[in-house]
Amino acid sequence: MPHESPDISTQTAEIARGSREAFADWYDRWYDWCLAETRRWTRRDLGFCHDVVQDVMMTVIRAMPVMPDEARQRAWLRRSLMNRARDHLRRDLRRLRREIGQERHSAVSTVEPDRLRELQAALRRLDEASATLLRWRFDLGWTLARIARELGLSTSTADGRVRGAITKLQVELEPVMRNHES
Repeated sequence: MPHESPDISTQTAEIARGSREAFADWYDRWYDWCLAETRRWTRRDLGFCHDVVQDVMMTVIRAMPVMPDEARQRAWLRRSLMNRARDHLRRDLRRLRREIGQERHSAVSTVEPDRLRELQAALRRLDEASATLLRWRFDLGWTLARIARELGLSTSTADGRVRGAITKLQVELEPVMRNHES
């Protein structure tokens, strides 16, 4: 006689108590569904999706809530998968930003020393507020939302102020740039 899966409430209660057998049965039943859902939402490669699902499986092992029925379990799994996928996407974005930042710093080091000194001098001539905005945005890599929070402004107002600071820097550099062109 084929082995029938216990009802969700019983199975999740056993998993919550640490039953390896209950988890193995549950895993066999739900892993493929979790993987398919993650691939459908993220449209990412199989390796990324396996990592997300594996993290959720670890959550199931450590802290599986007792579910009253399959509908609630599916909802909990979807939410868990989405949260973990978001965490992985954020991690990948942070890594990409670090890599871009390293490229940006290496690109700055290839700028001619005279031009770099001129840029630094132009930055020193800016008013403190403009220089701070540019440092936050480009040196520290702060988002406009973070700058807005720091200053107690809306994001669009912070964007306008950063653009204004860039314009001021361009005005400071304009005479220098004309000298280089001639």
